[in-house]
Parts: sequence; C-alpha cells; structure tokens
Amino acid sequence: MQIYCLTLLSFVLAINHCLIAQDNGKPLEARQVEPLEDKSLTPEEYQRLGMPSVKKDWDGKNYLQALSVLEKLKTTPEKLPRHESSKSGQVFARLSDRAGMQAALEKLEPGKERMMEAMNYLQSQSKMLMLYSVAAWPRRSLVVEQIELTEPLLYIATLAMKESQEFYKTLDPNDPTFSVRKRGFENMHKNMSSMLTGVYVCLGDRVYCKPATRVRLTNIMSTYVPNILSLLPAELREDSQRRLEALISKETDPTVQQAMKGLSSKLPKK
Repeated sequence: MQIYCLTLLSFVLAINHCLIAQDNGKPLEARQVEPLEDKSLTPEEYQRLGMPSVKKDWDGKNYLQALSVLEKLKTTPEKLPRHESSKSGQVFARLSDRAGMQAALEKLEPGKERMMEAMNYLQSQSKMLMLYSVAAWPRRSLVVEQIELTEPLLYIATLAMKESQEFYKTLDPNDPTFSVRKRGFENMHKNMSSMLTGVYVCLGDRVYCKPATRVRLTNIMSTYVPNILSLLPAELREDSQRRLEALISKETDPTVQQAMKGLSSKLPKK
C-alpha cells in the first residue's frame, strides 16, 4: 500500500504537471487560465452528503469517508471545497489539515499501529490530490488547492519513509523473504525520488502557478524535502539538487528565485 500510494502521488504531481510544455501542439504560454466559479457547498451541506463534521478531529477513516464524498462531486469541480472560500473554506482546511494529522499520529505508538494509520492518510490524501488535479483539467483552475494538498502528503510521506527505515533495520538478512523486502524498500526510494521530481516540475510551472503560489510551494518543500532526501541514497539526493539548481538558474522572478535558494541551502550536501 505504501509503495502504491507513493507511486500514485508521483503520477499525480509529475504527469499532470508535465503537460505544461504543450497542449494539442500549441505552447501553453499563450493560453489563459480560466477561473472556476466557486459553487462549493457549506459544511452542513457536505455533511448531509456524508462528510464528517469539521467541528471534530478527523482520523484516517474520516479522511477516507471525506474522499468518498469528493468522489461524488468530481464531475462538478466547481462544487469541490475551496481554499479560503467563504462557503467551504472550513471544509478544505480540514482536508489539508497537516497539523491535525500529525497530532493524531503522534498519539499512536511508533510501529505498526502508527504505520497503518499513516497509510490511511496517505491513501486518502494522494487520491484527493489526484481528484482535484483531474477535475480541473484542462483549465488548471484549482492549482492553489493542489499546492495546499501537497503539504500533508509530503508530511505523511516523510513519516512513512522514517517508519519504513526503522522497520528495515529489524529485518533478518537470512530470512527467505529478505530479498523481496529489500527490493520493495529500494523501489520505495525510487518512487519517493519520482514524487520529488513531480514537485519540482510543479515548482517550475510559470504558466499556471503565480509567483506567490510557487513561493508557498517552496516554503512547504523547505519543511519536508531536506528530511526526505536525508533518507535517500546519495545518487538520488544529488539528482534532486541538480534539478533544483536548474530551476534556480532559469527562474525569472526574484522572489521565487530567492525562496528556491533558501530551499537549496537546506538540502543535505552529502
């Protein structure tokens, strides 16, 4: 499940955002981003559709329950909860509540129990990001929501990496299943690297992401990416650094470039 979720996240971030360069043979730089009207619902209206109450803390199962409600609305993206909306802002804040997820997970004992709950979060959050990405295509009018959903995903992915590292240390090399588990662990590293590649592609999207949005994404990355890279092999860390340096060299907005340099200074060098 963990590898599946990380692969799904890398697909969402990399494939959906890699369509920046061209669309039907025409450069997207020439296109206008069409705003999506906010026809989102109130917390009470979402609750009548099955959404958990925003007045209580959510656990992993609550997020999966919320996802099932969002699935019902994916064909009418204007009804999805929106970031800082006067109607649905409270609901979106709960959907992207990294602090709430962290508080819930820290109450659990490290190990299998925390790992299983983290998988519930990772599954729901990765699918939510995919839903928002696909629902708004091709207008790309829900970019802000996608960026905000990236933070809890990176947090959960970081936690999953750390928990997996600890689990790997307990494995017996003489166990007949060790080679299979080792390959799975190595694949997880590759999937995490692919996920970061997708985030970097989004960071370099000057077409649909306004400078303030990309600074926000850079700040989110500054919190989690250094920790993620510290858990990856040296060659994958170096690849990530090269991608960021390439973005810095091409960036034309001084505010975004400065934020990128701040991120670069936090990345592990060895």
